[in-house]
Amino acid sequence: MAELRVYISVDMEGIGGIVEEKQVSSDEFGSGYRQEARELLTGEVNAAIEGALEGGATAVTVNENHSGRELILEKVHEIARVIQGNTKPLETLDTIDEGYDALFLVGIHAMSYTPRSVLAHTWWPGVTDAWRVNGKTIGEIGFNALLAGHYGVPLALVTSDDGGVAEAEELLDDVECVTVKWSRSHAAAVGVHPSEARRLVKEGAEKAVRELDRFKPFSLGTPVRFEIDFGKAAMADRVCIVKPYERIGPRTVAIQAETFEEAVRWSFVAEAIAGYLRD
Repeated sequence: MAELRVYISVDMEGIGGIVEEKQVSSDEFGSGYRQEARELLTGEVNAAIEGALEGGATAVTVNENHSGRELILEKVHEIARVIQGNTKPLETLDTIDEGYDALFLVGIHAMSYTPRSVLAHTWWPGVTDAWRVNGKTIGEIGFNALLAGHYGVPLALVTSDDGGVAEAEELLDDVECVTVKWSRSHAAAVGVHPSEARRLVKEGAEKAVRELDRFKPFSLGTPVRFEIDFGKAAMADRVCIVKPYERIGPRTVAIQAETFEEAVRWSFVAEAIAGYLRD
């Protein structure tokens, strides 16, 4: 049987039951808020793994997107290869260039300024306000879909709140989506029981793998013009000290590149430079 490899990129804000910032980034690693979030996240990741395997996957890689210590490793499905830590070369999709058949975004969230969407933001709150690629505004869903698409990998599954699901469905021609909560505000949502969320994620993952032919690698064309709106004008000042960044607005910097992957690497540098001025 031919190998079928699934890559799972795991965020936190779109996991069922996670609605407040302190669940995501509490300074007290062992706090009740933080520990509950880790349990919820690990449960949905395992559901995605189990569904992928039942759908026909033979190998699964899981990449944690935040501090690199969201998953409770002892509880992660034993088949998974797990990527942890910070400053990964391709960040949320590190090693996607090794060759995969499908990308899953588990627990992803909507982009900045999405009305009522719980914990919506774009990349680095306080530093990155918005992204545009060839004139199209994207968030982290589009970012990951484009970077995976550069390597020929289709985005097959998105699990999120209703705001994130709507964003994915608007952006992509076809993608399997699972809604685990319905947002009421930036810090409130109506959600299903965790066991039901896991059931829905597992079913969605299995269907996504079984129907893999539905999905195509995503692109907005080449060459690529990648625009970044920073949180402060001073951030754009600092970034534009060096090339290849072009100042096109008070807080906006543009990057011109031949491919999305090249633009992404330059964006990582720009955001790292701008991050020194974050409050």
